[in-house]
Amino acid sequence: MRGTWTVWARATAQEPPDLLDLLGAEYDRYARATDPGFRARMLSSRVLALRLASAVVGGPVRLVKDALGNPGLARPDGVAVRGVDVSLAHTGGVVAAAVSVAGRVGVDVEPLDRDLGAAGERAFHPGECRADPVRGWTVKEAVAKAVGRGLLLDLRTVRADTLPPGWRVRSEAIGAYRLTTALGPWDGDTP
Repeated sequence: MRGTWTVWARATAQEPPDLLDLLGAEYDRYARATDPGFRARMLSSRVLALRLASAVVGGPVRLVKDALGNPGLARPDGVAVRGVDVSLAHTGGVVAAAVSVAGRVGVDVEPLDRDLGAAGERAFHPGECRADPVRGWTVKEAVAKAVGRGLLLDLRTVRADTLPPGWRVRSEAIGAYRLTTALGPWDGDTP
């Protein structure tokens, strides 16, 4: 199977009976969170990512994290799933997940009316088009996730209007949200 799949859904607060298995090392973070909305988004994004990844891989998987906190996939016995990349995002009441066997993938979702404030001003290169700042932001964040740096990356180095060779982006408004998926080439050893 070749390709990249992105899905989105509304967050739900329903906790499954296998919550500890589902969240693994992230269970403590979930348990410490006091905001019910954050807990619902965190849980829903992981469930969505796992369902999509299991369908792509053709069997059960679990989410794991690397040293920088980037998500990856492992089989139930702990063996890493190679050649499949995964990304997840959440905001407000919406969650998104992307899984790819075609390259590195990153996903971001934001409200169309999000005020990026000072963070947005610091994220754009001086010569970069800012006609649609939420699109620009989601492209930058999706690319940053795909390269494995997330918001550790200086977002001014990613130009939403001029992507590096080999990169593709799909960005669309869905209801009141902007959903963006970035796909880049595998870099040496696939995750």
